[in-house]
Amino acid sequence: MTNFRNWLKNTQARRAGIPRLRTMRGLPDVLTLGDLSVVYQPIVALATMEPFAHEALVRSNSPHWINPP
Repeated sequence: MTNFRNWLKNTQARRAGIPRLRTMRGLPDVLTLGDLSVVYQPIVALATMEPFAHEALVRSNSPHWINPP
C-alpha cells in the first residue's frame, strides 16, 4: 500500500508541475511586453482591524495568466 501511495503522490506532483512549467516558459514574454503591475496591499491585524504592514504583489495583464480577484 505504501508503494501505491508514493506512486500516486509522485504522479500528482508531476501533473501539478506541468501548468507551472508552461507558465514559467511564458514568463519571458510577459516581462518583455511589460504586462506586469505592482499592487500594494495592507496587512491588517484581525483583533483591531488596523493595518500594521504592507505587501507588494505582482499582477499580470496577460490573458494567459489568471490573477486572483
